[in-house]
Amino acid sequence: MSYREETLGNSVIPARYIQRPRIERILQEATRSKLVYVIAGAGYGKTQALRHYIEQQEDAVVRWVQLTEGDNYGSRYWENLTHCISFDNEELAGKLRDLGFPETAVRFKQFAEILKSTEHRSLRTFLVLDDFHLIHTEQALTFAQRCAYLQIPGACVIIISRTEPGINAVPLFSKGQVSIVTEDELRFTDTEISDFLKQRDIPFSPKDLPLFADATKGWALAVELFSLVLKRMPNNHSRAIETMKQNVFKLMEVEAFNDFPEETQKLLVKLSLVSNLPAALLEDLFHHTSFLKDAPQLLSFIWFDSFTGVDRVHPLYWEFLQSKQHLLSGDEIRNAYREAAGWCSGNRFCLDTMFYLSKAQDYDRMVELLFSYPFKLPHDVCAYLVEIIENLEPDAVNEENPDVLMLQNFFLPLLLMGMGKYEEAEKRCFDIISKWEQMETPMALHTLYSAYSNLAYIDMYRCTVTHRYDTPKYLKKSLEYRQRISPLQSEAAGAFFVADVRSMACLVGENATLEEFAQFTESVRQTTLYIAQTYHSMYSGYEDLVLCELAFYKNKPDIAKTHARQAISKAREKKQYSIEMMAAQYLLRISLQEGDYPLASEVLKLLRAHLDINDFWNRQLLYDLFTGYFYTQIGLPELVPAWLIMDENETTSEVRIPARELIVSVKRHIASKNYNQALTILCSSYPRAPQERFAISELVLYLLTAAARINTGDTAGAHLDLAKAYALSLDGTFEMPFIEMGKNLQPLVASALELTDYCVPAQWLRSIARKASIYAKKTAAIADTFKRRQKITDSVQLSDREREVLNDLYHGLSREEIAENRYLSINTVKKILQSVYIKLDANNSVDAVRIALERKILS
Repeated sequence: MSYREETLGNSVIPARYIQRPRIERILQEATRSKLVYVIAGAGYGKTQALRHYIEQQEDAVVRWVQLTEGDNYGSRYWENLTHCISFDNEELAGKLRDLGFPETAVRFKQFAEILKSTEHRSLRTFLVLDDFHLIHTEQALTFAQRCAYLQIPGACVIIISRTEPGINAVPLFSKGQVSIVTEDELRFTDTEISDFLKQRDIPFSPKDLPLFADATKGWALAVELFSLVLKRMPNNHSRAIETMKQNVFKLMEVEAFNDFPEETQKLLVKLSLVSNLPAALLEDLFHHTSFLKDAPQLLSFIWFDSFTGVDRVHPLYWEFLQSKQHLLSGDEIRNAYREAAGWCSGNRFCLDTMFYLSKAQDYDRMVELLFSYPFKLPHDVCAYLVEIIENLEPDAVNEENPDVLMLQNFFLPLLLMGMGKYEEAEKRCFDIISKWEQMETPMALHTLYSAYSNLAYIDMYRCTVTHRYDTPKYLKKSLEYRQRISPLQSEAAGAFFVADVRSMACLVGENATLEEFAQFTESVRQTTLYIAQTYHSMYSGYEDLVLCELAFYKNKPDIAKTHARQAISKAREKKQYSIEMMAAQYLLRISLQEGDYPLASEVLKLLRAHLDINDFWNRQLLYDLFTGYFYTQIGLPELVPAWLIMDENETTSEVRIPARELIVSVKRHIASKNYNQALTILCSSYPRAPQERFAISELVLYLLTAAARINTGDTAGAHLDLAKAYALSLDGTFEMPFIEMGKNLQPLVASALELTDYCVPAQWLRSIARKASIYAKKTAAIADTFKRRQKITDSVQLSDREREVLNDLYHGLSREEIAENRYLSINTVKKILQSVYIKLDANNSVDAVRIALERKILS
């Protein structure tokens, strides 16, 4: 059993280390890396946890260097290290003393050679540099950095520090050879606190463990102190917790508060008001230069964490500072929030800006900012903003405050929409209308105008499920109230007024009839008439986009092309970039259908130009999607952006992947002949969100599923999915999804034609197969021209792991030796080599190495 002593005030706290299997598992996993950072503030038990783990490693060579300020001098550093080594390897220590501190790269190579020839041989070697936060000179830092890159089998460098080490480990990070253990892992869990109390024979009830964990925040120092207090008063948990906090707070007050002047104390208390922002804001936000650098006594409570890019403050120190907020006046508190909001705004912390504006009660600025954000925000952002708006200061929520009413009556339903709470958003709008419709005040007119406008937008999401198309009705009512507002708003611009286009322009849900498609297009036609009367002109060009989309899927390219160009022209005039870009992607797909490379080149340039439009918030998303689709069609799936290459863990129902992302990802896997992966993604995407189950996208997804099944041997499943796709196409009315399958349609059709009494007509199958074949030939021509113009040569894409294993093979290592060298199982090595053989079209290891050398994959 290990022991340590920590001083708290005038008392001495004995600390017996307890077994913590969880921490041991974390360290066991971490020390498989070449470099390990153990980073946490004072009192988290970093050293003891690591020491206890390493002591259990049988036959390990351990070099544990306890650093001091003096070790910033190379010679002192060297004396410290050689002294540690001398305990069990005097020969090595002597050679290193003769060498001297290796401050140059050449001398360090000598050091490495001495280590290899003289150090004890072991499967595990640990170099532990403790209290590394005390090291700051370049020579000392460079030595530690070079140690991290030493090529010694089984060697692991462990740096224990309160702050991030100032060494360059980027190459190791990029290769996944660095592990990080932080205070979050080191905190005591409920179970560990329980074990701790049992070890000290302190009675407690298991139901109180969450209370103890919350009180101590899992801080080893606080757990230790709390156990002592609880032992003295076992039947009074509340008193024990309060006494513990008072003692901890007393330490903090004595060590890191009382000696500061009043101005500094207030600055620290202001810091507690902005606890989710970097502590360095004391310098930046509150204009107090070099405050933290001049207060070394804060080192135990505030430290820099480069992994998050902020200074970290111990939770109990936050709580201590919060207990001092009475030192600030109401105006000082609001001004602190206002300054925090200003800093956040300048540094693009949008959500924190809104939070601090709400605390500062600057509601007009909140409204202004919301109008500068995109109209459609991500789910988590909407949830955050909803909570802010629903928790505004009670005294501000009254009908005399127009900004608060705007937040609650206009923005709140939109944000609920962004959270997917369509019914709640709709109900809130109707409640607002019911409350205000009998009034004739300017505020009432604005509120009713906004409520009906929101209902029109909500209907564009609800109609996919309800199969009711009421957008024109609501938009008409909204405009009636707008005409009674004086003065009318002028034309609007900015990100908020750029329409968000969904996965499909045609919002008709699955299992619809042709008549329903006609109803939807009529609804869109009426909506277009009202759009022309709005002051923002959102959705300009939308009608032509819908008509383009329907014509495209009906395989009427000339009509689709005409509407696409009209949609682009109308949308561009009113800066409706998403509509313009979506229309452009249909032109791109038509260029493939017609084998028109000049058109494809023109559209690719048009899509790329949108990346420079700052008001177009999701421009990169749409660019990646539309060009990614193009690359899958021309047989260059490796050009599809990496983020679109999903796996089965990214398509659960909780994730709610939009249909368009799902389609591109699956098409990419099919183009790469990863049929099992494609099928897994498709199956795990169910159940899809109801608002994403569009008639045409579901048709495409069933067809992709059929293609994946036929290539994985599930012929019966492929026939069922093909039949479903045909039914959703309304008996072949929407035939373009089948044609765009190209060569991938042929196995499906050939197999289906062998069946008797199949529900899909044989004549139609033969016809669509011929069209798909023609399409494949035209896309092949586009692909050849594209690759020639872009100077793309066919190449083999090996992963980093595949390249490493192939390199080991080249150097003559056996599979067993590769497994040991790369810390892999022999089965994993076999699977990697099999993948390499397939990619290189090689028959064996000799063949693989030869081909890799010829193609210059290996140097």
